[in-house]
Amino acid sequence: MDGLLGRSQFLGEAVNLFTDEKTANARSKVVEWLNDVPNAEASTKCDLLVKVQEMILGSCVELLEEFLEHILSLAHDANADVRKQVVCFIEQICKVKWSYSHKL
Repeated sequence: MDGLLGRSQFLGEAVNLFTDEKTANARSKVVEWLNDVPNAEASTKCDLLVKVQEMILGSCVELLEEFLEHILSLAHDANADVRKQVVCFIEQICKVKWSYSHKL
């Protein structure tokens, strides 16, 4: 019986380690993409926002709160396509996580 409990604890720790590593990898990619946004062309900015959206809403929703302000600040971009992409991102946030609607 102890072997089963010990194995269960080990598996739980392994799952946590994998989850932490997955989140850390996602965070580093999102940071890289958001750092590339200010110097990019308008179409590239939109592509980067789509990547950020897919990463955060698709696999690491826990990163949303961390990067929400950075994403919302792009709503003031000079290019209309970038602003439209931010609006689409906001719509998807509300669909995935309704609790964030009051922050938007």
